[in-house]
Amino acid sequence: RHLGGGLTQSEVETAIKSDVLNKSLPEIGKYTERTISIGGQEVTYRPNQWKEGVVNVGTYFINK
Repeated sequence: RHLGGGLTQSEVETAIKSDVLNKSLPEIGKYTERTISIGGQEVTYRPNQWKEGVVNVGTYFINK
């Protein structure tokens, strides 16, 4: 992925995993958007819970 902003894919995905584990999961089948701060930059991601306890993040991007 081409993130820009000096963040690596690994940094972003690690921060997203941590955020997902520390917040309530989205309702099954419902999309939501969450924004987190990583290294002073805001990153928005869209988690979706497919079935009980299984979360997919198909999209994330640095806010400009």
